[in-house]
Amino acid sequence: MIPESLKKKPYSKTVRLAPLLFLCLTYNLAAQTIEWKRQPAAVPELALFHSTQVLHLPTAETLQKGDLQFEILHRFDLPVSTGYGQFYGLDGTVTMRIGLGYALTDHMLATLARSNREGNIELQYKYKALEIPGDLFPVMVSAQAGIAYNGKPVQEIADPSRKFQYFGQIIANTMIDKKFGIGLVPSYLYNAHIYCKDIQHSFTLGGYLQHYIWSRWSLIFEYNATISGWRDQYDSMALGIELETGGHFFKFSFGNSTMLNMSQYMQGAPDKIDSNNWHLGFNITRLF
Repeated sequence: MIPESLKKKPYSKTVRLAPLLFLCLTYNLAAQTIEWKRQPAAVPELALFHSTQVLHLPTAETLQKGDLQFEILHRFDLPVSTGYGQFYGLDGTVTMRIGLGYALTDHMLATLARSNREGNIELQYKYKALEIPGDLFPVMVSAQAGIAYNGKPVQEIADPSRKFQYFGQIIANTMIDKKFGIGLVPSYLYNAHIYCKDIQHSFTLGGYLQHYIWSRWSLIFEYNATISGWRDQYDSMALGIELETGGHFFKFSFGNSTMLNMSQYMQGAPDKIDSNNWHLGFNITRLF
């Protein structure tokens, strides 16, 4: 006779269901990582543009407290006009930017980014200062300030302090018919040309229009003009397409500037705006 202690006891209902519960939990966790969604705020806030920047210029949007934003941007240095021999610019070198943003509060976003152009490292803070809801012309205004350090200048700089640049921006956004986003970005850049003998100042006025064709697809036009001060020959202009896929933003651009960090983009473009000077580029942004 088998002792009572050695007899195989039937599993309880909880034990029998444990594998099923584990599978359900695993599936739910995996599903949550597929698509990032903004959590509903206790007090609904005004939301105009879907992302924190268009192609180069910032929007007035920030993120929710605790959100992370990872970004990687490329601009191909060879223009599309080089043709098939250079695969329309894709065979050449690239200017790139990699950055990480963190929302300190619902209204404040800090971003640290580096560009391989002269080893430019940039720290910027954006603060959402004003929201005016409305059916006709809702308004959102933010202020952004930043400091940049050029760690790998291509020419010798006698004064190390000239490797630093400082900038400030006011960002005003509105939306028409929930489809046409409009932005104006007046900006100031201190030490605009780090190689000039005297410190240069640049005042620019940027503007953009983003047409949301569908909820996830949009077209972008962007222009940044130098109003006064130093400029690298020409103003910057770009056209682009944005695709939003649940936490990711994919942006494809054509423009005459390959600069990416704000302290460099505000300097202007070396190439004039015509069909021979279009450069391909892309932005990829992931929200966590």
